[in-house]
Amino acid sequence: MKRRTMLFEQFNQVSIWDALIESVTGELKDVKDEVKDVMDELGKEGAQDDELKAALLMQALDKDGNIEDVDVDQLKKDVKEGMTIRGQSLNESTGGIVHVLELAGNVLGNAAFLEFLSKKLEKLTGKAMDPGKMKATIEKLLGGLKKVTGLPGKAISKFFSWVAGKLGADINGKKVSSLLGTGALIVFLFALGVSHFPVLGTGVLWWLLSLTGLVGKSTELLHIYKEIKEIIKKAAEGKDKKAEEEIGVSGDELEKLVTA
Repeated sequence: MKRRTMLFEQFNQVSIWDALIESVTGELKDVKDEVKDVMDELGKEGAQDDELKAALLMQALDKDGNIEDVDVDQLKKDVKEGMTIRGQSLNESTGGIVHVLELAGNVLGNAAFLEFLSKKLEKLTGKAMDPGKMKATIEKLLGGLKKVTGLPGKAISKFFSWVAGKLGADINGKKVSSLLGTGALIVFLFALGVSHFPVLGTGVLWWLLSLTGLVGKSTELLHIYKEIKEIIKKAAEGKDKKAEEEIGVSGDELEKLVTA
């Protein structure tokens, strides 16, 4: 009886998660259709496609992850601003987000830590994750994000700051646990995106927009990340052997990940 109950709960969890993904993807398609004419209009003025997507992402972040309603006037204003800062480097645009992406890379480089995160992802979504495939795909994404400039760079900075605030990560923290928590947050979210959002075939900014909608709607995501953060904190402090065993990495090894 207990086994049947567990299976039902798992099925229910997967069903709810799939419905959430479908909802966010549907909203993205609607937004894409809605702004097509705007992009055609701005394109004649020299705007680039990624500048429009970046403006959409920033607008969704201002609306706490809501990607349903688009303020067309604000969109045009933001895209035109983007045209004036085109080519500005990511470091200038984001105040050091490159370092945060490098931390995520360090997390990806530790097989045990990555396995720990993949199990938490499975707990959230009810679907098994392949850490090897996950790592390869996310590493490519991280490499690409470091090269982003202008308004897209500004939008990416805003995305990381918003997500950190939403999930309670300390993106500017100096402690080992805070730094690793931020790196783990990026890997965790990107793995969700890789697994569930082959978004419309239109690039990384649509993909980040989909994650914004997901974070804005999923309370379970918040609970799971808080659990991850707490375990990392205990393990990093070296005071909880159970936490170290669950992650599969000692406190000393976790500190080396931050200074790698």
